Amino acid sequence: MTLNFIFSFRLSIYLLQMLISTQLGSIYVRNNQILPKFPSNHNLKITLAYVILRSLHIG
Repeated sequence: MTLNFIFSFRLSIYLLQMLISTQLGSIYVRNNQILPKFPSNHNLKITLAYVILRSLHIG
C-alpha cells in the first residue's frame, strides 16, 4: 500500500465522520479544533470543502 492510498483512505473516513456529525447538527474535529456549528444541510458543501482543505493541510 502506498502512502497516497493510506492518506485517501483516512481522508474518506474523516469525511464520513464529518457527514455523520453534520447530520447531527454540529461538527467536531479531532485535532483539538472545533469548527463553527452549521445548520444540518444549509452549508454542507461549504463545510465539506473547508474540511477537505483542513485535512489536506493536516495531512
